[in-house]
Amino acid sequence: MGKSKEITIPEHIQRVLNLIPEGSDSPITVRTLSSLTGFHGTVIRDYISQAVVKYGQPIGTSNSVNRSGYYVISTADEREATIRNLRSRAIKILKRAKALEKMPDRGQIKLHL
Repeated sequence: MGKSKEITIPEHIQRVLNLIPEGSDSPITVRTLSSLTGFHGTVIRDYISQAVVKYGQPIGTSNSVNRSGYYVISTADEREATIRNLRSRAIKILKRAKALEKMPDRGQIKLHL
């Protein structure tokens, strides 16, 4: 049998993870995480993604009104809710990309503000 390698989470990612509450009752927003760590919101989102994908951390996400943000998944229901949320967002992003692909190239686009 092979030995499993223990992967150490980098300190900057662990710093963010330490602030994420357990359970979906009171998720923490990117804005709050950014304020507490000094990291830009896009950096926070990248660290959360790495924590889940690369380091196997069960971080959930919610986009519900008054309950949006990140949390440590503590139940099967929270895991399923996060999976539904992520899939729904991914589908919307792919639809938007497809709509843009279908648009004719108009050279330099001028925005009408």
